[in-house]
Amino acid sequence: MPFCSKCGTEVPENVNFCQKCGNSLQSGQNSSQTSEVTPVANTGVENLQELSDKWVWTLACVPILGMILESIFLNVIGDSTGYAGTAIFVILNIIFITLDMKELNNKNFNPDGWLWLGVLLVPVYLFVRASKTNKKYGYAITWCVLFVLSLFFQSA
Repeated sequence: MPFCSKCGTEVPENVNFCQKCGNSLQSGQNSSQTSEVTPVANTGVENLQELSDKWVWTLACVPILGMILESIFLNVIGDSTGYAGTAIFVILNIIFITLDMKELNNKNFNPDGWLWLGVLLVPVYLFVRASKTNKKYGYAITWCVLFVLSLFFQSA
């Protein structure tokens, strides 16, 4: 099997571009060749490099943001049932997942197959998003830490 001359990834014979870095492959090209490689247009790899994580980082901060908004809301309204607090968290999650989905769609990355995870299980959505977009898991880990901290502060 040939290898990409730029990143060294093994690629099948019938593929015209490296799926890892997006570089075009010439027939018979392997890692020992030093020919200049040109990126293939519209592979989507370039778009993932430019993908902004602003909304997903905001989503990762929802446990703390929601706790702050919940305390403000409860002081103003005086709702002691807890339903208002739950509604705040759900609304914030939906808003930021929707904004993140728009960001992904603008970069021609279709998250529809795993988008439902964000509605049901936010940390799973964050880990899957990081995996599918070749990003690090920082925002997913941040959500988990902030969630545990929010539980600690709510019980105190």
